[in-house]
Amino acid sequence: MKPQSHHRNLVVSAALLGAACLTLSILATAAEPPAKPSELSPTNPPLTPPNKTPLIADKSTLPLPATVAGHQTGLIPREVLFGNPDKAMGRMSHDGKWLSFLAPVDGVLNVWVAPIDNPAAAKAVTKEKDRPIGGYFWAYTNRHILYSQDVKGDENFHVWCVDLDSGAIKDLTPRGADQKVRAEIEAVSHLFPKEILVGLNDRDPEYHDIWCIQIVTGDKRLVQKNTEFEGFDIDDNFRVRFASKFTPDGGKELLSPDGKGGWTEFLKIPQADSLTTGIEGFDKSGDIAYFLDSRNRDTGALATLNLKTGEEKIVAEDPRCGAAASCSSRPSRRSKECRSTTSESTGIFSIRP
Repeated sequence: MKPQSHHRNLVVSAALLGAACLTLSILATAAEPPAKPSELSPTNPPLTPPNKTPLIADKSTLPLPATVAGHQTGLIPREVLFGNPDKAMGRMSHDGKWLSFLAPVDGVLNVWVAPIDNPAAAKAVTKEKDRPIGGYFWAYTNRHILYSQDVKGDENFHVWCVDLDSGAIKDLTPRGADQKVRAEIEAVSHLFPKEILVGLNDRDPEYHDIWCIQIVTGDKRLVQKNTEFEGFDIDDNFRVRFASKFTPDGGKELLSPDGKGGWTEFLKIPQADSLTTGIEGFDKSGDIAYFLDSRNRDTGALATLNLKTGEEKIVAEDPRCGAAASCSSRPSRRSKECRSTTSESTGIFSIRP
């Protein structure tokens, strides 16, 4: 049977079934004797006039009108599910003296800051009125907050810096109103507390060049011109260690600088693993890369990759799900921490040079 004919037969069958049910309902109603006046009460109202075919249902048989959620329905109010949180995304400054979080100001999420020992003294330090701030972090100066924000959802993000001493808010990536440029924060480092690396596609909309921006003055200098890559891996010394680009077959290729202004192939990743294999960070020596690897595996594992010898060691794995990882620097330690999450546990691993 052709799909169209099968569908048409189903529609006809459904219509006949509906008509049959309606006929039975009418016959059953007509056969019932009229209710006596003594049998009628507020809890037993007449559904239809006696001996009449029901054309319009009585109001008492209609669904209950909408009620305030939680009063009669037991439903969770939509505001609880989709409204602003009271507080979210708590952060601590790198020196441990300040606490920050997101909270609404006139219904819009902004960044609030308080002394670490007195959260009740928090004050809003950003002034967004139209769109909520989706994320932010502390600069290593411990007196600047950095965040990204676009205009009315155009996704042409600017990078903003809040000076907590003066209260000034500076656009670190200004451009003309008619320029469609997207700024992306690429790297921060405790070794350069007053600088950040930002990707800008102002030269070519397809590719982001890497710029070093001074967060106090806004001055910038070009670090890496980009004419072909979809992204870069950068270490704590603000050195571009690898570039990546997609191959024609949907895979990914990692390339390292050749020291002569060009690039040399380091690793090819098959298409099936292109979204679950790659470098997540580097230890403080710069010789060890934290590497998520799903090649020839059912699930991705966290590994360390010795960039001098090529030796790879598995650090965390789980046969039921792929590992996820995030790496961070601790200025007070010689090692760099990498946090790995699997299906049941989260582990913190340190590799010492």
